Amino acid sequence: MKLFIFVVTIFLALFAVINAGPVKELDQVNGRLRVRREDCNLRECNDSCKRIFLPGGVCVRNKCKCDIL
Repeated sequence: MKLFIFVVTIFLALFAVINAGPVKELDQVNGRLRVRREDCNLRECNDSCKRIFLPGGVCVRNKCKCDIL
């Protein structure tokens, strides 16, 4: 049971890292900081998902989503 919880925890951590978009730059507009995120790269997304033994991935709304089946 402990092994199962460990494996699920590692899987969820990797999934969170894949879905977290890196901050590309900070722009100052009207005295406020606006965070611009890097565009999702389809090839990098697909490769990242394959690295964690999933069939592949696609970009949805500038975020990488891994296929489950």
